[in-house]
Amino acid sequence: MHACTPAAPQDTRDKFLRLQADFDNFRKRTAGEKDALRVSVRGDTVAELLPLVDNFELAKAQLKLETEGEKRVDAAYQGLYKQMVELFRGLGLEAVPGVGSPFDPNLHDAIMREASEDVPDGTVLEEFRKGFVIGDKLLRPAMVKVSYSDAPAAAAAASSEEAAAGGEVAAPSDSE
Repeated sequence: MHACTPAAPQDTRDKFLRLQADFDNFRKRTAGEKDALRVSVRGDTVAELLPLVDNFELAKAQLKLETEGEKRVDAAYQGLYKQMVELFRGLGLEAVPGVGSPFDPNLHDAIMREASEDVPDGTVLEEFRKGFVIGDKLLRPAMVKVSYSDAPAAAAAASSEEAAAGGEVAAPSDSE
């Protein structure tokens, strides 16, 4: 017969508790991976549909409402567009901040720059294509025009002109 030592039941109990903890950790890890996969697939699917949003907005900009029939088409179009936007919002889609917001290289692609004294440097002046995020994932950056200021360059040019007018030679700055 087996000789049952007092340590054997405790050892079996410890193994059981470790196995139970390992299984619980496995369950939690797979649930997290499943959620991450669901969010990723949702984001990829919505990203594929974003050209529809662009086309709806482009069509809206091109419509010229002159006849009653054109107004009915616009009303139908607006209903479809509103439904699509609500569906995307329900999936967690949000637009990236656009005109008037500070430029963020993580959210925006700057395709143009324009000198502007009216707004601070690095302000989005115009949005050529909307950007979107879903949760923390950037689906598409916004294509934007960003402001910059010529003030430092203008001040340097003015001081150079003053120095030249006075017969003095302007010393080069450290940044040159």
